[in-house]
Amino acid sequence: MPIAQALATFRVKSSQCDSLISNAHKADAAGTPLFPQIDREQITVAAFLNLFVAWEEFVESVISHFLAGAATLSGKQPIRYAVPSTPEDAKKMMIGANRYFDYANHELVLRMVRLYFENGYPFEPNLSSILSDLADLRTLRNSSAHISSTTQVALEALAQRIFGTPKPGITLYAMLTAVDPRSMGGNTVLAEARDKLLINCTTDRPRITFLSSSAIQDLPAVQTGQRDRQFRPTFRRSRNRHYWPLIPRELSFDNADFSGRR
Repeated sequence: MPIAQALATFRVKSSQCDSLISNAHKADAAGTPLFPQIDREQITVAAFLNLFVAWEEFVESVISHFLAGAATLSGKQPIRYAVPSTPEDAKKMMIGANRYFDYANHELVLRMVRLYFENGYPFEPNLSSILSDLADLRTLRNSSAHISSTTQVALEALAQRIFGTPKPGITLYAMLTAVDPRSMGGNTVLAEARDKLLINCTTDRPRITFLSSSAIQDLPAVQTGQRDRQFRPTFRRSRNRHYWPLIPRELSFDNADFSGRR
């Protein structure tokens, strides 16, 4: 099932990003970091960029498969206004006369899903409800992908909005690893951004189980050992003792998952 496969692929890539960050911040028995500061910074920023790229790939995959006729996980068929024969043809339709389609431009994504699907379903209204959050993620992504005066100004503006005070010269790493004052559970900006794309679930249930931010703080540590609190992975244990992230309800495009419920 193509949608289920897209979800599974996104989970694996998201889990790898968490693992990279956690490993980069490990310390020896004396508490000395195993990696120098510059390595920790670069690995963290690269992992965040990988997470954003995985999100773009996920969005591209589900749009193209739904346009090509794929059903939601429960078998519900979105009403399409175009009928490409294959997902590859659907991707070409999204590109149109342009060189590429920017899946990081979520406003453009919204326009396209409203154009090709009745009422934008199954992407709407959930995607538009978090448009500002996705815009913030894109600002962070731009800062991770290239450094310029433009991206630095945008990063500092976002930092001031998040922290409430000017943060001249703030680096992306410093911002990602700072505690987010908007977080109810004391998460870092990185953890809050990640949780826009991932949420805890148990793998032994047929449906996604969603947890609040406060509930996440009470989850057990990963079997491999207690991780640094600011990078504590948001995974919940299943009966077979595996830990899996899942798509949050507000990003699943279907009110809960791809189940087809409205």
